[in-house]
Formats: sequence, structure tokens, C-alpha cells
Amino acid sequence: MTPDDGLGGGIGSGLARFGAFLAAAAILGIGILQREGNTDARWLLALAASAPFFVLLLWPRLPPNLPTFNRTVVRIGTLLVVAFLLTSIHLVRLQVVRADELATESRPTANGDTIVNQRILLEQLRQQRGRIVDRNGQILADTTITPDGFALRSYPSTSSYVVGYYSPQYYGLAGIERAYDRYLRGSSGGNPFETLAGDLLHEPLVGNDVVLTVDLRLQQVADRALDATGRRGAVVALDPRSGAILVNAAAPRFDPQQLAIDPRESERDVARAKAYWSALNAEGSGDPLLPRGTQGLFVPGSTFKTFTVAAALDGGIVSPTKIYPDPGEIVIDGHQIIELNRPEPVKNEYSVTEGYLYSLNIVFAQIALDTGTVRTNEYAKKFGFGEEIPFNGLSNALGQRGAASSISSDPNYLSSKPALADTGFGQGELLTTPLHMALITAAMVNGGKMPEPYIVGAARSPGGELLEQTRAKTWLTPISANTADQVRTLMLASVERGGSTRAKIDGLVIGGKTGTAELGDGDSHSWFICFAGKPNGPPEIAMAVIVERGGSGAGAALGIARQVIEAYYAVNR
Repeated sequence: MTPDDGLGGGIGSGLARFGAFLAAAAILGIGILQREGNTDARWLLALAASAPFFVLLLWPRLPPNLPTFNRTVVRIGTLLVVAFLLTSIHLVRLQVVRADELATESRPTANGDTIVNQRILLEQLRQQRGRIVDRNGQILADTTITPDGFALRSYPSTSSYVVGYYSPQYYGLAGIERAYDRYLRGSSGGNPFETLAGDLLHEPLVGNDVVLTVDLRLQQVADRALDATGRRGAVVALDPRSGAILVNAAAPRFDPQQLAIDPRESERDVARAKAYWSALNAEGSGDPLLPRGTQGLFVPGSTFKTFTVAAALDGGIVSPTKIYPDPGEIVIDGHQIIELNRPEPVKNEYSVTEGYLYSLNIVFAQIALDTGTVRTNEYAKKFGFGEEIPFNGLSNALGQRGAASSISSDPNYLSSKPALADTGFGQGELLTTPLHMALITAAMVNGGKMPEPYIVGAARSPGGELLEQTRAKTWLTPISANTADQVRTLMLASVERGGSTRAKIDGLVIGGKTGTAELGDGDSHSWFICFAGKPNGPPEIAMAVIVERGGSGAGAALGIARQVIEAYYAVNR
């Protein structure tokens, strides 16, 4: 026995204390690294869970002859020390880990106004914020300083919504403006000695420029094409080799200039901006503030057959030549599936390749059943379903993430054969983002590797000096290179002689898959995923397009993708 009784006995050994320290550090580390869901609640839970381990770590070993009163005082003091320690750790998290996030945070009030950090606001109203430009140097956001020293943010392009908005007086920051605020304010990326000298001399800090990977010209093509449909939708195009996002278009969208309020404006101009904000958030507005490409969740329809066949091929369940019966109708545990796409009514058997080319639901229902619940869930996890998509980016930016796609709302959903069959051809409870479908497409032409997407390529000083650059990363490797090549061949064949032939463009190698997502009421969502490249060269662009309630995937969505590809190669041939 040690000199102390009770808790301070064997637990007070050096080994036990070291174990308590490791456990507390691990719990707090997990809490700090939380990036999904209610992070504050999880952090407080982690803080509380670490408390007993800190008590074990700091619990004193007292001599047996110490009076009871003294013993009690020491123990109460130890508990107070633990409480102060946990409070200090919490303050460190708030003031260091979350400092930038909290400084730029804004919250709406019940009357439609927004609460912002007043100290930061006063700085922002007079600070020369850095520019945001596209990959070719076209300006998407800029700042001018008035003679009386106020900073005016401007958005010269109708496609400037891709950067979010900057409205420090009323609506805070969003999108790129918020995630890269440290760079745009000049507090990250520049020379720290120059920053310190400027602070000491009270010289105004000039922000750094942020260079996007987006091509404004392609973005505008996608915007116009979406507008022509008269419907809501999204286009995400990226470089499949690096994950650099070339297009992130959405409809409906907003005008960030309407939210960039001049500090000198009249009450009438402020009222106009508030009315615009109210209209953006009104019921029935179509959620123009929602970045549909990265945050919108939709039923993927037959584009999901690309996942289904990849999982089955990679798991050795099928080969491209495996034959499945398709008599036009199949009943699975009382659930009827009717085939609408058979190219030959008298033909009752089709290969996996033919099933993909003609988008045969019955064939893919059977592929899903052969793959099974366990393996389907396994590959869903490998492809990133259930996980927010991390954005690759500059080191000091706030973390950007795409919404998590889901294969089902209930973990037991795929245990039902009818549910598994429906999921196999892209229905069921599936929900996915256009970004995720573009990344799945990228994996098929990138040796089975899904790149980590990014939309900010670099930060530059006001004088043009490169300060920091994003390096390409792999997010996931869900399938082998051989499987990816097989699926790539299927996508090429779909454009060459299957259901995606309208995507053909002379002089280019294009693969794709249409999707018509049934919603149970009204028109279906129109989907198209594709890649394109030059003959004898690697694919240079991968894309996912959705037109909500746009009907067949071979119609609206495919047409938009074709326009973007044509525009891309108009200057990249």
C-alpha cells in the first residue's frame, strides 16, 4: 500500500498517472479535432470525459497521519485545480484554435438583422481587402478605398457568387470570403516582420490576393446553360488528376454586390439590401444562398450505376461479360421492378456491359443483390459516403467541406432485398452531391484514386509574389486501377454506342453516364456525369450536372455538360 488510503493508493503510481495523462490527452485531442456536426457539444463532452483522468493524474498522496481537515482541504484544492485547468484548456481552444472562426462569426437575430464582432467590423470597414481572382487573373472580388478612408467591396462579375459574400456590417462573411479571410485581411501568408512593423507604426494592412482554380469563362457558360433550362440545378467540373475545381455553378444564385453595403450609404440603400436579404431567405426562393454543387443533396438516379458496377467488379462479383436475365419485369420479395430501357423487347438476357450502356434497372438490381448488403456498405464507405468531403487548401484557411452523401438513412435499410435492389440502380434512399459524383467520375479515370477537391490554388501578395500554393492530394482510393479502367471503358462505350451518344464531340474522347432520378411526384431530376480528354492523352475534365425536375438525363443535364466541354476545349485544344 502507498502512504495514502482510498483513491490515492495504487492509482497514485507513476504508471497509473502516465496512463491517466495519455487518456486525457487523447480525449481532448479527439474533441479539438472534431470538424463535423455540433463540434461545441462534442468538445464539452470530451472536456467533461477528461476530468476524471486529470483527477487521477493530480490526486495527491498524503501521509497517513495528516489531520482529516487538512486532508479534506488538500483534496478540495486538487479538484479546484482540475476545474481551473479544464477552464484554461477551454479558453485556449476558444482563443487559439477557434479564434479566427469566432472573430468572423455572424448570427442572425429575430428581426432579420445580424450580430457581428464590432471590433473586427471597425477594422473591416477601412481595410484594403485582397482581391479574389480566377485561374486566369479575372477579378471576382475587389476592394477600393474612398477618399475618406472607407473600404468598398465590389463584385464585377455575375458569376462572383462563387466566392460567397462579404457584408461585415449586416450579414457577415460566407464561402471563400470567410474561409480565406485571414489571407484576404493580410494576417496570414505575408511577411510576419512586415505585418509586425505595420502594427507598430499603425500603417494600414493590405490584404493578400486569393487565386481560385475556377475558370470564369467556363463558370459563365455553365451559368447561362443552367439559366436556359429555367430550373434549379448545379454544375461541378474539376481536373480529375488534381481535384482542382474548374466550375462550381448553381441556379438559382445571388448577387453578392447587393449585400456589400457602402458604409456611407443612406438608410434607403440599407433598406434595399435588407429587402434583398429577406427575399433570398424567403420561402419559395429556391435557396439561392445554398451552394448546390457542394452542399445540395439529391437522388442520383442511374449515374449511381457507376458506383454499383465499380463495387461489383472490384469485389470480383461480376465481369463485364457476365449475363443477367431481363425479361422486362422482376419481382423481389413482392417488390416489382419494371424495365423501361430494354433496346430489344424480344431479348431477355443482357451482359453487365449492355446493362450499363442501356441503363437497365433489372440488371443492376441483380448486380446489387449479388454484391450483397455487407459489401455494398463496405464500398459505400470506401467511396466516402457518410463522410463530409474535405477541401484541400492553404494551411491557415478555415476548413471547407462538402456535404456528406448517404447511401441510406437507416443502417439496416440495405438488409432488405427490395431496398438493396433499388439502391443498385440509383433510387432507394440515396442522396449525394454533384461534387461527390464528379469525384467518383474522377476516380474512374485516375487509376481508382479520388482526389481531394480544392477551389483555392494559391495566395499572392499585393505585389504578385507567390506566398502559398495548394498541392494536389488523394482523398480516397476505393478501387483498384484495373477496376477503374474497366469502368472507364464502360463510360466510353456509353457515349460511343449507348444512352449517352449525344455527348459525342469530334476530336475528343468522352465517357459518361446519364441519370433520370425518379422522385415519386412530378418530373425527374436530370443527371449527367462525364469526363473528356484529347486522343492519346489523359482526361482533363470530369463533371457532374444536375437539373432539378429536368426530366431525362440524356436531355437537359447532358446538354449543359456538352456546352462546358466545348468551351473548355475551345481554348485548350
